[in-house]
Formats: sequence, structure tokens, C-alpha cells
Amino acid sequence: MRRWLLRILLLLFIVIFIVPFLIPLNPTGVDPRTLASDGGQFIEIEGLDTYYVERGPDDGQALLLVHGLGGSTFSWRENIGALAEAGYHVIALDRPGFGLTEKTLDFDVSAPSQADFLAAFLDARGVDHAVLVGHSAGGGIIAYFALKYPERVAGLVFVDAALGGGAPPFVGTLAGFAPFTRWIEIGARLLLTPERYGDLLASAYHDPALATEAVRAGYTKVLQTPNYDQAFAALVRDSGGNNFPKDRLGELDMPALLIWGRDDTWVRLASGEQLADALPNDALIIYDNVGHMTMEEAPEQFNADVIAWLEGLGEPG
Repeated sequence: MRRWLLRILLLLFIVIFIVPFLIPLNPTGVDPRTLASDGGQFIEIEGLDTYYVERGPDDGQALLLVHGLGGSTFSWRENIGALAEAGYHVIALDRPGFGLTEKTLDFDVSAPSQADFLAAFLDARGVDHAVLVGHSAGGGIIAYFALKYPERVAGLVFVDAALGGGAPPFVGTLAGFAPFTRWIEIGARLLLTPERYGDLLASAYHDPALATEAVRAGYTKVLQTPNYDQAFAALVRDSGGNNFPKDRLGELDMPALLIWGRDDTWVRLASGEQLADALPNDALIIYDNVGHMTMEEAPEQFNADVIAWLEGLGEPG
């Protein structure tokens, strides 16, 4: 019996600690610059070649659009133009780990760290003060930004925002251990196919038919970039640091707008109502027959509501 137990333990050791390094992970992907299709640019921020799109007058009120998990500047394709035409200086970026921005395992992609990354990005673009718009996990990042840099925030727009959902600390500890990191990278190569990615995306819409082939292609472009598997491993490793401390929401006393899809199954409306109750200076708008992708599912209404709210903050400038 003891001999069998030793054999099983030895087998487990080999599978966990040795096998992953015997599975080749050949370099994949193409130069992200060849994938840019919306007139964006690249800039180096904290050592990462970072992709962003910038529109509108330089002297307009700055709006920084921060996408969620699995998103990119593509997530704001229905909003950037309208907001810029209304006189605002609109900037959207691909966060570390996403879109066309450079990917590496050696970068902290937790929400607090990404808030610092946003600050460095705004510094590089010469923007001192901005309204931050965060979708889904991007909402947690702008909340951390507002907590760390309140003097730089003119207002916050939370769009179906996820301020929680981080993994337990032990997950990050395991994911940071080289053999487990390698297994996560292997899993990403095997499981993150365009088909699965697209099907998961479709589940975020109230009407899955909105996830057309063109939309799926826009979102799955990330799978053509180098090291997307490393980025996925980093996201798992650092996810334990993503939960925003609810007892500090009251400190976010800047003007805030919350926009939520009533039929959001990813971040339920109840979460939005709880957030609205916790924030001291906010308004909540609810869209019927809309899921998690509010700014895409009802773009005209979304743009109009955001612009009307921004106008209430004062003239751009």
C-alpha cells in the first residue's frame, strides 16, 4: 500500500512539476502594429508598448475610457466618435494584458497596479485632470484611481462595473509558482480559441446576435498578439488584488454616473444598486432589454446620457 502511495505521489510530482516544461510553447502572434485598424497609436508606458486611441479637441474636458476583462479600445468603437464630436478630449487605451498593448508575465496587472498605470499614461499624454469611464472590471480600476488620485478626477462613470470578483489569495500564490504558471499558459493556448472566446462574449449581450462575426473578430484580435497566454497567467496570478474595499466607497465623493443594463447577467443590477447606495454623489440610469455591454447595445442612448451628465459638470475645458 505504501509503495502504491509513493508511486502515485511520484506521478503527481512528475505531472505537476516536470510535464509542463516538456510541452513546447512556441512563440506565436504577429506584430500588434499590423493589427491596428482604428487609427490608434503606440506609446511606451512603464516599459510596455501601449496602444491607445485619441480623438477630439486637446482643450476639451479629458475623458479616459477604461475597458473591462477581455475588452480593448474596440469596446468603445460606438462611443469615441460621438463623445469627441461633442467637444470632449477622448482617450481610450488597451490596458496591460489586453488588446494590442504589449504582453508579458513580468507585470503586475492587479487593479491597484493598473490604476497607477493609468496615472502614468495620463502623465505621458499631458493630462492632469479627467473624467474616467470604466466598464466592468474597468470600473474597479477607476475606483482605485479615484481613491489614489482624487485630485485628478473630475468625475466617474461606472458602466456595469465590477468592483469585486477577485480570486482568493491562495489562487495568486499558486499561479505565481512556475509550474502552475506554465500550466495556465498551456491552458490558455488550448482553451482560448476564437470560437470559445466569441461564444463567451455573446453571453454578455442581452441579444447574443449582436456578437456578429465582425464583433467577434474585433474582440478576438488579442489572440493574434504575442504572449497572450502569459498575459492570461498574469491576470490569474494577480486577480486576488482586484476587490475594491467596500468600506472606502464613501471616500469617492466626486460626481459619479452609474449606467447599468437591467438584464446584465455578468454583473447583476443589484450590484449597481448597492454601488449607488454606497457612493455619496451619484446618479443611476438603468437600460431595459440591455445586458452587460451597455455602451455597445444601446450606444446612442449611452452617448446622449453621458454627454448630458458631462454638461451638468460644467463646460468642457
